[in-house]
This record gives sequence, structure tokens and C-alpha cells, in this order.
Amino acid sequence: MMLQHRTVLQNFTLAISVFFLLLVKPTSGINCYECTSSQGSECVYSATSCQYGLFGCVKIAILSGGVDKMGMFVDRERSIISMIRGCAIVPFGGVDMCEQTTLFGTRVLKCTCFNDYCNSSSSQLVPTILLTFLVAHTLLFLFG
Repeated sequence: MMLQHRTVLQNFTLAISVFFLLLVKPTSGINCYECTSSQGSECVYSATSCQYGLFGCVKIAILSGGVDKMGMFVDRERSIISMIRGCAIVPFGGVDMCEQTTLFGTRVLKCTCFNDYCNSSSSQLVPTILLTFLVAHTLLFLFG
């Protein structure tokens, strides 16, 4: 008797799950460029769709050189050593953001975003980085 009750409950749970899966509309994922700097300008032609809901676009730039006393980039275009673009699991919070770390004398800049093809060119990267530096310097001035 107990075994029949468990089987009926399992079948009911399975039926409810299938019903809700049929109600949920499949969504298309975010579209991101997916390439590395070794592919040259072909990045525009190699896009992929990130289908899993928690994914967004990521762009990782490895840069040499640094920032001058005024917070401006020194020789920005020639300082890019490598660039990687693609889909990635994004951190919680759901906002476009960039973070920068230093590793073995090079800067690693990682930007995540949530709009189609938002990881395209470095021209969008520069205002974000500049704004990040301005906010950081202001906070250091106010609280440091």
C-alpha cells in the first residue's frame, strides 16, 4: 500500500513538472562575440549565443604598461597583449562591470555585460575604465 502511494506521488510530481516545463516559453540567450586576439579582425564574424540564462558576455584584456600620474592610459592601443571575448557565467548582481587586477607586471581587465554583442570593441571599454579610476580616486581622496 505504501509503495503504491509513493509511486502515485512520484507520477503526479513528474506530471506537474512536465506541465510547467511546457508552459515556460524557451528564451533565446544573449549573443556575444567569441574570439581571441590571435584571430585578428575575424571576431566580428564569430558570434555565439549563450543559452543558459545565467550567462552574459565577457571581455578579458591583458595589458602592458600603466597609467600616468593623472590616471590616463599610456599608449593605450599598443598596450594590449591579448584579448579574449566570449560567454561566461557572470557574478551575482546583474550589472555591467569591469574589474582590474595586476598579475606578474601586467594588468588583467575583465568586463562583463548583459546586452547582445556588448563585448565588441575596446572603445566601450575605455570610458568604463576611466570612470572606474575616477570613482576609485575620489573615494581614496574622501576616505583615505
